[in-house]
Amino acid sequence: MTARKNSRVFKPCSICGEVFFPFQGREKTSRFCSRQCNGVGQSKERAAKNFWARVQIKGPNDCWPWLGTKKPTGYGTVIINGKTTGAHRLALELSGASFAKEHVVSHACDNPSCCNPAHLRATTQAQNVLEACAKGRVKVKLSPDDIHRIRNRADGYLKYKEAAALFGVSEATIIAIRRGDTWKWLPPPTP
Repeated sequence: MTARKNSRVFKPCSICGEVFFPFQGREKTSRFCSRQCNGVGQSKERAAKNFWARVQIKGPNDCWPWLGTKKPTGYGTVIINGKTTGAHRLALELSGASFAKEHVVSHACDNPSCCNPAHLRATTQAQNVLEACAKGRVKVKLSPDDIHRIRNRADGYLKYKEAAALFGVSEATIIAIRRGDTWKWLPPPTP
């Protein structure tokens, strides 16, 4: 049931019942008051069908780009049950892979919009960052070896200012590394 108020149509949300004003031109098709309500109540089959409809599926070894909403970094985003998640993460889940919630999904192809499950794998954040550094995808001033040297004070006890000058970073960076505020994902060195 729709009603008019000051020549604008307002309708109740199909999920929560909240009254909302649809975008102009979408008065007849809009059913949800928000992005959160739009993703609620879908069956897994319907959600999967809607998801794969937004993926340009090509050959088994090709990248399958996400055609839906993307972040400025190129990663696709989807809303499932009111929560935003990465399109590549959902692609891996829909392919039948199971992985821990704290794992991230890494692209073997280095294409952030790719949703081909053959190009995706679940990994830890530490492994993902180390792989990105090794491939040159991330520009960093400090290597993992530098971080270990700073943490363990391998060069003798250097004052913050001396360590900062040695590694070409600020004193605040050295302090944060030594306190464990940054580079938390980097495990201690193996003996």
